[in-house]
Amino acid sequence: MKEYFRQVIFCSEVVGRSFLREILITDAMGQILDNEKLPPYFDIPLERLREQDEIILHLSKDFHLEGDKTCPFCGNRTVFYCRCGYVSCITPYPKRHVCPQCRDIFTKFGTCGTMLSPSGFVHGGEQRIPRYSGNN
Repeated sequence: MKEYFRQVIFCSEVVGRSFLREILITDAMGQILDNEKLPPYFDIPLERLREQDEIILHLSKDFHLEGDKTCPFCGNRTVFYCRCGYVSCITPYPKRHVCPQCRDIFTKFGTCGTMLSPSGFVHGGEQRIPRYSGNN
């Protein structure tokens, strides 16, 4: 089985910039196909295309994801899932991180795996499907 999902990831270092990550998921692994730069603040009209009950795919932290994980704006290779539901890039071992969407400041970090959706947005009002544990 092959499915295509996306992530909209906000750059934590370049204000107003985000990129769209396209990912192919199989039962055994994921492959990042593209990290496309979005025009400044393009996430606002793009978010309107999101379905209210959109399915969110949860991948465990052990799920193997190959490909270019680099933010095309700042070069960070790690993502952060804020409690507000938005995803941003982050330095690998930060002392603190400011969410570029809600502006909350974080000093503690855990790993929760990866969340994907058809639109790329993973916040609010969706069906959450825990699948692909990495051990399948």
